[in-house]
Amino acid sequence: MKYTVTGTVAEFGVGQRLRLSAAQIDARRFALEDINEKSGEVTIKSLVQFKRGEEIDLKEKEDSLPRSLSLVLTPSSKLAAADKPKKASTSKAVGDEADLDAIEDRLEQAENAFKAALERHGISIAKEPNEEQRALVQTELDELQAAKRAYDEAIGED
Repeated sequence: MKYTVTGTVAEFGVGQRLRLSAAQIDARRFALEDINEKSGEVTIKSLVQFKRGEEIDLKEKEDSLPRSLSLVLTPSSKLAAADKPKKASTSKAVGDEADLDAIEDRLEQAENAFKAALERHGISIAKEPNEEQRALVQTELDELQAAKRAYDEAIGED
């Protein structure tokens, strides 16, 4: 059954079976095992979080979800298109808090994309990449730096 994260964060622990999109698998590959790329079925090997607006597929029915999940997940079929959470949009009616949430989401997405690019190209985060390696992940690095600058500006750090 497909669920959409409608709370702030949904957390899944070791042993949980999920069906994820290719992008979700790439962003969390470090915490997954038994990955079936074709079907998207995975097993969690360490704590994994999903943020508001993400959709995941669980075998559990709504009435058998643990309370911690039932508070933050809503069956996707119950959400009208207008009710689905927007991932990175900002609403001036809501104000600065929504803007900061969007900036934090952008930063998190940029960090995940950069980590996934490093892993995809076999680049260690522990040492400085050479020019060739840097060129492979330059797009993700540029977005990460831009997202960090936007976040620092939003919270008032120099």
